[in-house]
Amino acid sequence: MAKCGSDICTASFSVSLENYLRREEWKKYGAVSTPPDIVRFMIDVSGIKRWEGLSVLEPGCGFCSFTREIYCSHPDNTFWGVEINPKVYEAISSSSRPALG
Repeated sequence: MAKCGSDICTASFSVSLENYLRREEWKKYGAVSTPPDIVRFMIDVSGIKRWEGLSVLEPGCGFCSFTREIYCSHPDNTFWGVEINPKVYEAISSSSRPALG
């Protein structure tokens, strides 16, 4: 998948979020930050042939790694995320990123 240059499509978003929260805070809920190369690999091997008009759900979205990566190449989809950590949810809800439900 092609990467775009916007802030929502860079690893700096995850790093900023990790720096915003104390490590204990985001790890308390079992958060794991998936490396960008792994995210791209998992999307590439997903077997999805047509990316237009999808509803994309990222359960346990945390740093929105998968949502951001898909959004960069295919922004015309509907994106939903679920996050149980209230501080992470607050941070991603107020940031510049694709709309999450």
